[in-house]
Amino acid sequence: KAAEGGQKPFRPQALTRSDSDSAAFTAIRRIAPLWPLKNFVAVNPFLGLTSMSFAAAAQRMADTMGARLTQSRKVYTEALREGRITDTDIAQALADTPSSPGLPQSPHEVRIRGVGPAASLPPRLPSVADIIALYKDIDWPRLIVEHIGAFCARQFDDGEAAWASPVRSLGVWTAFQAEARHDRSLELIGLSGMRDMIAAMPASALETIHVCAQRLGLSADALECYFHRLLADLPGWAGHARYRLWQDELDGRNDTALLELLAVRLACETALLQTLLPTSPAMAGWVKALKRINAPQPIDTELAIDCVLQRALEYAWQRDLAQRLEDHRAPVRLTDAAETMLRAMSLTGPFAPLVVFIGHGSSTVNNPHGSGLDCGACGGHDGAPNARAAAQILNQPEVRAGLATRGIRIPEDSWFAAGLHDTTTDEVRFFDEAMVPAARRADLGRLRRMLAIAGEQTRMERAGALALDPDGNINDQIKDRATDWSQVRPEWGLANCAAFIAAPRSRTQGLDLQGRSFLHNYAWEADAARGYPVLRLIMTAPMVVASWISLQYYGSSVDNAHFGAGNKLLHNAVGSLGVLEGQGGDLRPGLPFQSVHDGQRLRHEPLRLSVIIEAPTDAIDTIIAHHDDVRDLVNNQWLHLFAMDDHGRLQRWTGLGRWD
Repeated sequence: KAAEGGQKPFRPQALTRSDSDSAAFTAIRRIAPLWPLKNFVAVNPFLGLTSMSFAAAAQRMADTMGARLTQSRKVYTEALREGRITDTDIAQALADTPSSPGLPQSPHEVRIRGVGPAASLPPRLPSVADIIALYKDIDWPRLIVEHIGAFCARQFDDGEAAWASPVRSLGVWTAFQAEARHDRSLELIGLSGMRDMIAAMPASALETIHVCAQRLGLSADALECYFHRLLADLPGWAGHARYRLWQDELDGRNDTALLELLAVRLACETALLQTLLPTSPAMAGWVKALKRINAPQPIDTELAIDCVLQRALEYAWQRDLAQRLEDHRAPVRLTDAAETMLRAMSLTGPFAPLVVFIGHGSSTVNNPHGSGLDCGACGGHDGAPNARAAAQILNQPEVRAGLATRGIRIPEDSWFAAGLHDTTTDEVRFFDEAMVPAARRADLGRLRRMLAIAGEQTRMERAGALALDPDGNINDQIKDRATDWSQVRPEWGLANCAAFIAAPRSRTQGLDLQGRSFLHNYAWEADAARGYPVLRLIMTAPMVVASWISLQYYGSSVDNAHFGAGNKLLHNAVGSLGVLEGQGGDLRPGLPFQSVHDGQRLRHEPLRLSVIIEAPTDAIDTIIAHHDDVRDLVNNQWLHLFAMDDHGRLQRWTGLGRWD
């Protein structure tokens, strides 16, 4: 239909099913999975973007979410004025940043552009709902999110709702169509004919996506980005659906909930287009918006400058760390598992009379995100079962005999024990103490006393960061936080993490790394003769997990409104699936604001992870070349990779097999 005011008729695009199918399958993988609260773990919120450079991903997040991947310009201005960022840092950052139109080419130009207020983010790609909201006094973007969010809460209910949805078993798109036949809520607000339009759409989610994309006027090149933009309206529920797909793929299955959720979101856009645009001046606004949506999205110059300054700030921090490391000079199936475990920890001898494996966990109450303070590598649970299993396996005589044939000799009088470090109270408790031989009980008692002293010293160190009363009993105040229902910051978890170091413990022993580094004991010489299996394990497992943790804290700090969970005081749990901020809308991903901010300032300085590995560069090169996910992380600037030599000097990976 022609719009009022002489607007030309709206012409749908001619698209093939191959165009829309390919774009849909790519777009759903841009969404990071969101684990349920019962096993909430750290997730890289930019997981689906690691195939892009950091700057390109920053532009994509601005386009699709209106979100920032960098800090405010004020942070960089202060670092420049204080001298923390030098011209050398800026020059290195410029050299390592893909060129883009308008990007300054010299440190001097970056300084001039970088000091002072930045331009606002480039505007987010508009939806039909956004355009209509400009012309009508109804907040259609919010209403659509709340409408779909309420549907998702019913559809994804895990048996916890008092009144289960009768169409829940039909699948997301079919259930939405079934509910739409009876749901008049949007029609009462003004979306007349909504029920008939949804009912008339194809039964297939993929066919619905294809039809809606045509009716919206999207070009083939714009589909993937715009599909991503629509899913970004519901990052929480989309993240939950992505988690379902992630879990299914581990078992060789293919959950279609996220694909069908995209069909739901597109159907609502199309209903708005067909109902409210044809006779409205808003049609001209949508036609204008399509010109931007269907055009390539170059990297915004101000955004590119912020990416350079963020990288320069990270180089400045790395420069100090590298100097400290260089200045500081100073190991049949159960048997297979035991050997792999010990070699992965470079723990191959000699062995002490008492060796203790310590897992970690947290004690909190009234905390939906409590499992996020437990061990991320343990699936959001504490590490006690792993520690106990490791100790029990290594105490078996037949396992020790098998290890001896493989060059790992454990003395008969050595004993392996297990414990758990409570990171909220800094107390350590031991397990299976009745099994400890009499000859080792005195050693365990001495260790217990030493750990008690260390725990008290650690609580004193943490007192300032937790804003405790210096005149009160620090031990009691910290322990009380674990049982305080009103406590929104029981501990700081992994806030301020910035580095992952895989090297002999002697490299860092005695250094004050300020609690900002993941330490992995690794001796490459023992690994080299076996083809570097431990190095491969480190770079494909703990390094990746550490980057997920780092990037979750990074995202929750630079833009908590989009990548974090918001204000913990306003949280309402949706069963065990996640939390809402308030009474409805989308699930909130990421960490609560209180997990990264103390009310006065950020407690997590957003820096991408600096990974330092003491190993030959050719061995590291080989692993990068054979693992796509690792290659994406290091080549596209999602983390910084360094190789350390025997003297503690660092070489930086600059991409494409080059070290500097």
